[in-house]
Parts: sequence; structure tokens; C-alpha cells
Amino acid sequence: MTDFSHIRHIAFDADDTLWKNEDFYHATEIEFGELLAPFTGSEKARQALAETESKNMPLLGYGSKALTISLIETATRLIPDALDALLVQKILAIGTRLLRMPTVLLPEAVETVSYAMTRAHVFILTKGDLIEQERKFENSPFKQMGLEYIVISGKSPEDYRQQLRRMHIEPSTFMMVGNSPRSDVLAPLMIGAYAAHIPYAITWAHEHVDLEPNPKMIQLKHLGDLRAYI
Repeated sequence: MTDFSHIRHIAFDADDTLWKNEDFYHATEIEFGELLAPFTGSEKARQALAETESKNMPLLGYGSKALTISLIETATRLIPDALDALLVQKILAIGTRLLRMPTVLLPEAVETVSYAMTRAHVFILTKGDLIEQERKFENSPFKQMGLEYIVISGKSPEDYRQQLRRMHIEPSTFMMVGNSPRSDVLAPLMIGAYAAHIPYAITWAHEHVDLEPNPKMIQLKHLGDLRAYI
């Protein structure tokens, strides 16, 4: 087993690492497909939505507000003649419902974060809409635990460099823990940091990337398994 005892700083991703998120988005995409199924077919609608989200990402970022805009844009493009006020209202309803989704913790989230806090400087580092992410944090036990909660617009290698520089953290002493191969694993590895990958049952298509074996990366089945390494 690789020795990670030199790690002094550990950041946990939030969505689909500490609490559920993609389940709610996946359900929204399915419902959107069902709404448009009579006009264009469910699968075609969902594929078009994925394309719209990818196109809008540089401008709108991540989160339920960005998804809601993409839902409306996709419907406008696919079924302009059938898109009446009632259908628009239904699409808006399934999108804005995400703003009220509960914070559902994943198994061993609190226990693992608590254990990590006895071994290193721990904080949460996530991306997305600030208001949306802060609401999830407020409804979780992690605020009471005194964790610093950092929301950034993206998780590119340069985003990590800037964040670690701001916090005076050397990449060689830092580990990112998360479920997203692209954002939580590959990006930190590219700047010389460490990463722990914990796959989630549902992964957003944009985050899919093949991960090559790397001595600075550990693959875990469950979040609680992290305790054996730190």
C-alpha cells in the first residue's frame, strides 16, 4: 500500500462524494425526456439536452439554474411549434425543483471526514452555483463541524493551482477526494497533487475520462475506505 502519511491537506468534493446530487439531475433528465417523448422521442430529447449542456457550460457553469436554461433551450430547438405556455411551465417546474432538493448524506460521510480531520487540515472544495451549494452545506452537519466550505466555478488544473496558492498549500502535500474522474482526479494529478477516486453509481457524461494507473492516485470502492490510507 502506498504511504500517504505525508499528506497534510485533504479536500473533499461535495456532490456525489459527501451527499447525493446526480440522482436528482438524472431523474430530471428522464422526466424531461418523457415530457418531449410524444413530439420527438425520449432518447433524442435527452441526447439533445446533453449537447446543449455541454455547449452552455463555459457560459452558464454548473448547477440547477444552468440545467433549467438548457432544458428550455433544448425544447425550443427541438419542438418550436409544439412548445406552448403549459409545456414551458412544466419544464420550468422540473428544473427549479432541483433548487429545493434535500441534502442526503452518503454512507460514512461524516465518519470519514471526522477521521480525516484528526490526521490533516480538511476542507470541502466543490464547484457549482454558489447559492445552491451553500444551501446544501447549510443543511448538512459539516457546517457545525467547523469545516471551511469553498465553492469555485470550475476544477481545471489552473483552478487548483490558484486555489492551493491562495491557501499556501504545496501540491505535493495535498489530496483531493471525489467521484468525478476529470475534476476530482485527473486535474489534481496534473499539478502534482494526490487524488482518491470514489466512483458514484451515476456519473455526469461530461466528467467521464479514462484514468491510467498512477502512484499518486488511489481507487476506493466506498468513502469509508479512505481511512485505511490516511
